[in-house]
Amino acid sequence: GINAEYGKMFKCAPSVRLRALTHTSDRCCTRTNSSPWSSNKTLSLALSKYFFSTMNVFDRKVKKLQGTRAALRPDSREFDFFREEIGSRLLDRLQDLKSRNFDRVLELGVGTGGGLLKHFQHLPVKLLVQADYSEAALLRDEPLDSELPLLGAEEGDEQDDGGRGSDFHHYRVVVDEEYLPFQNNSFDLVISNLSLHWLNDLPGTLVQLQRILKPDGLFLGSIVAQDTLHELRTSLLLADMERQGGVGRHISPLTGISDCGNLLTRAGFNLITVDMDTLTIPYSDMFRLMEDLQGMGENHCPIKPRRVPRDTFLAAAAIYSTMFASSPAARATSSSSSSSSSSSSSSSSSSPGETTKRPQSCYATAQVVYFCGWAPAASQPKPLARGSGQFRLSDIGLTASAVIPNDPDQQDPLDDPFKVEK
Repeated sequence: GINAEYGKMFKCAPSVRLRALTHTSDRCCTRTNSSPWSSNKTLSLALSKYFFSTMNVFDRKVKKLQGTRAALRPDSREFDFFREEIGSRLLDRLQDLKSRNFDRVLELGVGTGGGLLKHFQHLPVKLLVQADYSEAALLRDEPLDSELPLLGAEEGDEQDDGGRGSDFHHYRVVVDEEYLPFQNNSFDLVISNLSLHWLNDLPGTLVQLQRILKPDGLFLGSIVAQDTLHELRTSLLLADMERQGGVGRHISPLTGISDCGNLLTRAGFNLITVDMDTLTIPYSDMFRLMEDLQGMGENHCPIKPRRVPRDTFLAAAAIYSTMFASSPAARATSSSSSSSSSSSSSSSSSSPGETTKRPQSCYATAQVVYFCGWAPAASQPKPLARGSGQFRLSDIGLTASAVIPNDPDQQDPLDDPFKVEK
């Protein structure tokens, strides 16, 4: 059954809410007599004012089908390595907030990796709602829930058959990330791990996330940035020009690191923090990379797909293995030591059976942006009003001039990095 206290967070009809929690509905707001925003006219007007026109780039139905196929594969857990790695790095940022307790948590976009359920076993969470557009991806790891130890419970607490605390509630909800069916001020924490880059209306979704957060609630997320898979994009671009005489889009458009901060500010979040990681993953060839993308459910899903001939993929694979045969660090090392290695190889002689080992693996680059934003609250620190300063820098009478490193006319910069003159 549905707990009445936690059932209030859904703003759709009770029958639709029950279908959503039992995973029999396509999304929470289907088969309702009115639009999902009918109960909140203020939000509807805000979305119409700021985000009236949305350009559809991705086919959401195709993306849902791709996630379902990836979750139903017998070997689907072999492709969880990237999402689990980024998820653990994302939750490392949450460990810094030890003084805060997040009782009600929403994980938006679980994906085929089973979500972050196992990482919450050390956090005092009372309610965890996992939401995803694909029902198969959402329910893939449901049989393994009983193996998770002590989720939401401390030593000595009463536990149920699954090893969880008696005050812990866990729901899986099938929803479209672009239409969130939750009431205002429903969650203390919203986490999204590598799912927002497939949304057509990312600004509108961020506005909804800010709405469902409680005052001073935290939104913590990760998203792949614009330099992700630039090797694959370059190889397919050159292969298109060579074989077809034109270019086509094979990689979805991605968000830049500066755009993430701007979108969070536009959505109304405060105290925004953005940082980035760049990962280099080795692969044997381009087709192995594409197989991993398919197993993760990260295929391209444009509105108007274009058929790509077989010879274009073969040409792209040859270009990939030629141009990106080693990691950027290895290429820099090999280029710096090319002269010394050539001179030493010319002077030394090798036996007929010996062969020179060269790196044969190609590499893929993943650029991941981590960001967090807080819902507005009166208790948050705010900057003082403009012009409220009591002193001027000119009244202090001090000017600082930087010391030039390695300048014999100046003192050692290690002793005094800045000269202070009155």
